[in-house]
Amino acid sequence: MLSQLPEGVPAKLRGILAVKRFRPYAAVFGGDQEQAARLYALNVELSGALLELLHFAEVGLRERMHTELTQAYGRYWFFDERRLLDDRSTHSVTKATK
Repeated sequence: MLSQLPEGVPAKLRGILAVKRFRPYAAVFGGDQEQAARLYALNVELSGALLELLHFAEVGLRERMHTELTQAYGRYWFFDERRLLDDRSTHSVTKATK
């Protein structure tokens, strides 16, 4: 687990992160750099877990939209003459299918 930091990591984090980014974490613990680094690492873990969930939600939504649009407008709905997509999206699909 990332929040179980090896010795010396807080100093390395301070060398990598901007002072402005690390300062709020240190402030929570009265300037304790070790605890601030653990809090920062926990934030990284939580952000990663949330991003993973958002990924599946986004992919699931796109898949469902594709299924519904395919049922309503046919297999190639993205080329439908009723212009279901905006110009940018149509251009992207055309480019991807060449």
